[in-house]
Amino acid sequence: MNFNQSKYRITYEAFSKYSSKLSKATTLEEALEVTYKNLKYFFNYHYVRINYISEVSPLCFLFSVPEFRYLSKEIEVFEFEKDLLERKVPVVKQLSNAEAQKYIQLETNALTNPEMYASCFDYNSVNICVSIISDENRKFGMDDVEILRILIDAFFNKIKQIRLQNRLEEKNKNLEIALTEIDHKNREIESIVNTQKAIIKVRTKHVVERNERLIDILQSISHNLQEPLSRILGLLNLAENSTQDEFKMSILPYLNETALELDDIFKNLIKKSSEDINLLSEKNDQ
Repeated sequence: MNFNQSKYRITYEAFSKYSSKLSKATTLEEALEVTYKNLKYFFNYHYVRINYISEVSPLCFLFSVPEFRYLSKEIEVFEFEKDLLERKVPVVKQLSNAEAQKYIQLETNALTNPEMYASCFDYNSVNICVSIISDENRKFGMDDVEILRILIDAFFNKIKQIRLQNRLEEKNKNLEIALTEIDHKNREIESIVNTQKAIIKVRTKHVVERNERLIDILQSISHNLQEPLSRILGLLNLAENSTQDEFKMSILPYLNETALELDDIFKNLIKKSSEDINLLSEKNDQ
């Protein structure tokens, strides 16, 4: 087995292990840690910058030999990255240590003849610009470009999956909050409806009681007044055919007695009506 065959076999085994570990990552931080720990098995580098450019929440991932950083806030897009996005042509160029320091954005020791390889990968609504800075001691070779592409594909798919999962969880959380609010409002409405039902029930009861009392008053008037009025009418009929003396001696006393009885009936009805009206007024006020 020659050197290249051995290198590809080792790289393939390393990528298989990376893919297995990456598939188990459930958060962005876990995916970044897995990627950082496995980068050294794919190619040499001093610095790797993965610029995840999308219309929603662009991300920038910075990896270096001693550490990695993750920036989710607004990031600077370098001129060479703008050129990559426009032309889609990889960039290979020598750098001065000052230029390397500018791109690395981390404290680093001086590099020996630093060089940058940069490429752009298009995933529909997402563009990923990858820039790698190496030097003579840790050199990124052109034969590493193929594994870089495979690595970025796996990395992008995992980041996309995690971001979709995060958005889904956020939507589910918002949905739960909305459902809780709806349930709260429904309970408030139910309480208001029940209160209104209770008020209507009480008022209906008062109306029924008032109607019953009014009917009782009317029945009392009809029953109690009928008999004395009938007697008066009868006595008046007798008076038409009687003499003055007969009227005065026989009929008038009965008329007087019946009139007094009728007066008592009116007084009792007025008293009872007044009591019922006062009682109904008090209930209505309640």
